[in-house]
Amino acid sequence: MAPQEKSKLFKFLRFDAIIEHLTGLIEAKLELVKLELKEEVARTGARIIAGVVFSFLLVMIVIFMSLAMATFINQLLGNSYAGYFIVTGFYILVMVLLIAFKVHIWLQLKIEAILIDTEEIDDNEAENE
Repeated sequence: MAPQEKSKLFKFLRFDAIIEHLTGLIEAKLELVKLELKEEVARTGARIIAGVVFSFLLVMIVIFMSLAMATFINQLLGNSYAGYFIVTGFYILVMVLLIAFKVHIWLQLKIEAILIDTEEIDDNEAENE
């Protein structure tokens, strides 16, 4: 087939327009994937930052409440250091019990389930949009 006949055939079948539309569709789909990826990264980053802030505040509360409790016990016992040992002993006891009952394994499984559940919720929200 001669080049001139191919050109006429392409014009007749409008292959050039189809190719342009397909190219535009592929570019739009790539842009959509980029935007969805940016949104997911932003959402994950926001969750991480919120979790870190919440955890930091929770740790600060526990520290100050422990100091207050230890000081209170010191005053009750009339001693300047026994309260701190009692509070420290309490935390050691809690840690030993958590390890003995393998709570860390249960906690890990629970966190994994929550994360998987959160991903499914995010996927369902994305499908509904």
